Amino acid sequence: MTATDPPTPPEGDPPKDPPAPDPKNPPAPGEPDEHTRTLLDELKTERKARKRLEEELEKSKREGMSDAERKIAEAREEGKSEALRESNERLLRAEVRAIAADKLSDPSDAVRLLDLSEFTPGEDGSFDAKQITGAIDALVEAKPYLAKQPANGHAPKVPQGTRGTPGAAAGEPGQSDGDAFLRGLLKQQ
Repeated sequence: MTATDPPTPPEGDPPKDPPAPDPKNPPAPGEPDEHTRTLLDELKTERKARKRLEEELEKSKREGMSDAERKIAEAREEGKSEALRESNERLLRAEVRAIAADKLSDPSDAVRLLDLSEFTPGEDGSFDAKQITGAIDALVEAKPYLAKQPANGHAPKVPQGTRGTPGAAAGEPGQSDGDAFLRGLLKQQ
């Protein structure tokens, strides 16, 4: 093949051009158009085929291995999967804390109180932020005292019991200090 020869197309069916978007009937906001859906479907099909071919290649490699080589390969796979699991756990805890930072006064409460096993990583290794946000919102609804306090720096007003009459000086009726009752008893003696 020389530098002027056109590249040879890959074996199999030639790629088909996806249909052009229909300007009369645009997709809803947030929805992919027909062209994008077609490309996404093709990408999924290619990923599945690639994964299948990788599995076949791995299988043929294992068939040619000795017992010792096979055990070494299995130990490597086991170590790799364990490292990936631990990494995913750390990533999930960090992501939960990051999302909870906007909603909880102590973001680590979300890590302790949520069932983290309900979250699984996607194909790209990331976790679904919407699912985590929904779980944190449900936690705040169930335990509102965990919620972050308002940004003005003041805690919500909670009644603290009866108070004295506003403007009353010390020792006068309506005073709220703890010694008023005792002074009243001493005067009676």
